[in-house]
Amino acid sequence: MEDNVFLFTAKIYKYGTEEVLEECQIMGYNLFQATHILVDYVHENSKFKMPIELGSVERLRMVNNIINPEFWAEMVEDEDDNEYTGDIPLNIAKNLGEDQVIAFECECHEKLKVPAHMGFPFVTCPNCENNIKRSEIKNFGGIWVYEKDDKK
Repeated sequence: MEDNVFLFTAKIYKYGTEEVLEECQIMGYNLFQATHILVDYVHENSKFKMPIELGSVERLRMVNNIINPEFWAEMVEDEDDNEYTGDIPLNIAKNLGEDQVIAFECECHEKLKVPAHMGFPFVTCPNCENNIKRSEIKNFGGIWVYEKDDKK
């Protein structure tokens, strides 16, 4: 599995015009993969009843409408050992802007960042290897804090 997941954006135009029918974001390892995901999306999506054309696919910094949000789950399934390692959210967050991540400290005081709008079962602290469940990251008025759930 690759380490870096990037976000890409593309516009779908009404054929022969500059009328934007949809702007979408795609998660992928590289531009080649993101372009193929976009082409599959357009091909399989029945809402485009008219001829369309695709704009350029570019790397993205802001998230609005990701067309393949299940990508992170597929990454877990595609791993050789089929085990979720907990580093996937950390790797994705490296490529996101500050307004797109949740920043908090582990109990070992390691500063961690995870994507704000992505579900994940847990994240593993690279310092102490503590597994932090998504439900243990609490929002206190815009400040995110890790509170260990004592229930097992």
